[in-house]
Amino acid sequence: GWNGIALWDQITWTYHVYQTTVSNNIVIGNTRTGIDLAGSTYKNILRGNNVTGNQMHGISLRNAPDTTVTNNTVSENVIFGIYVSGTSSSKIYHNNIIGNTNQAFEDGDNMWNLAYSGGGNYWSDLTSPDDYGGPSQSIAGADGFVDVPRVIPGGANQDMYPWTTKDGWIGY
Repeated sequence: GWNGIALWDQITWTYHVYQTTVSNNIVIGNTRTGIDLAGSTYKNILRGNNVTGNQMHGISLRNAPDTTVTNNTVSENVIFGIYVSGTSSSKIYHNNIIGNTNQAFEDGDNMWNLAYSGGGNYWSDLTSPDDYGGPSQSIAGADGFVDVPRVIPGGANQDMYPWTTKDGWIGY
């Protein structure tokens, strides 16, 4: 199909999708986007989905504020793993972002990590170094987080605490 799961109103761009949870789906090989939220959808949750091998984006948030994207595996998507545009106040953390042509894009003001001990996302192309710990990654000794933030192309946001291992947050 075109999109795997699409929650949006293309014509009126009104708030038709509110406080909806999309969870535990396998979304593979669509000709467009795996999970697409657009058109002023807001306060939704995407959790526990496997979004793989889509021809555009794995997960796309377009004008979808206050969305939580957590515990998803987003892999091998052709354009972006996670694409966020025209969206603010969303939380994107504890996701495995693996082998996408471009791992992510974001042009808004969103959060890509929790506080220090909670961490951010696992990025398959950024797994080291891990020589330091602490909130500013300045204390000698590994802590499971990459010592440098992951810059998210498109704006000024970063994942401050990228995990060094897939599912690194389990047990924390």
